[in-house]
Amino acid sequence: MEKQLIFNKDSKGHYVAEFVATGNDAVHICRVSGATLRVLAAIGNLPPIPIVKFGDDSPKDLIFEIGICAGVKVSIVSLSEVTDARMIEA
Repeated sequence: MEKQLIFNKDSKGHYVAEFVATGNDAVHICRVSGATLRVLAAIGNLPPIPIVKFGDDSPKDLIFEIGICAGVKVSIVSLSEVTDARMIEA
């Protein structure tokens, strides 16, 4: 099932989307420019840790898979503005 991801600008100027993983999720992100993008994950109230990272030289548009167990909290953080983002849930 396709789902739109909503990114909000945080106090540091980063663009962040948060959701709970459903399993192997595919994500397609379109951004204004290439920049660092990180995917962090956390179980319960533990601090989030990075599970995927694209560097400053990454393309502005990306498609990638988040292979993590259902129920894990996921945050996607982009240093470039996100113009559109979609996810296909497992």
